[in-house]
Amino acid sequence: MSHVKSLFTQAQGSRPLPGAATPNAVVKFERDLKNLTDSDPMRLRMEAFVKSSQRQIIEALESIEPSSRFRIDSWVRPEGGDGISAVMQDGDVFEKAGVMVSVVHGKLGAAAVEKMRADHMKIVPHPSGQTPFFACGLSLVLHPRNPHAPTVHMNYRYFEVVNPDGSLTSWFGGGTGSSSSASLAKARSYAFVSLQ
Repeated sequence: MSHVKSLFTQAQGSRPLPGAATPNAVVKFERDLKNLTDSDPMRLRMEAFVKSSQRQIIEALESIEPSSRFRIDSWVRPEGGDGISAVMQDGDVFEKAGVMVSVVHGKLGAAAVEKMRADHMKIVPHPSGQTPFFACGLSLVLHPRNPHAPTVHMNYRYFEVVNPDGSLTSWFGGGTGSSSSASLAKARSYAFVSLQ
């Protein structure tokens, strides 16, 4: 867990996201997610992790793109939650790149809960038909200009449902993929082995 703690420590920096129009998302991030420990709820630790990861990915991609920068937009979900969308386009290296974070919560209807129960039998529907949930995730799509370089997509998420007795049913999900590129087969193989 020391690796996880070091990621959270990095997430506490005061530098705003590159290209941020307003620092509001960063201010909220620092206020809500500062000084986390392994004993804090997973939802807070995952929120810190995806926001820290987004910042690191943005910085890494901007370091190899000489002619474009990410446009950062914060958004609010009226039903509960928020997110940060980062999009870069028309660069020399990337035709378009997006790195998104969403942290949302609210109520799931009975039909949605029943569908989830197919894979997660520990979910207990709330008697009211409105089951509380929390979800956060990080996704990205990279479209390089080089036609021999693969397009890459990724989505990792954490989801939890609050059962009527207050217990949580939670899970992680997601995946990574890329378009075919015979000339980069060895590099793709190395990347997927590294991800595992």
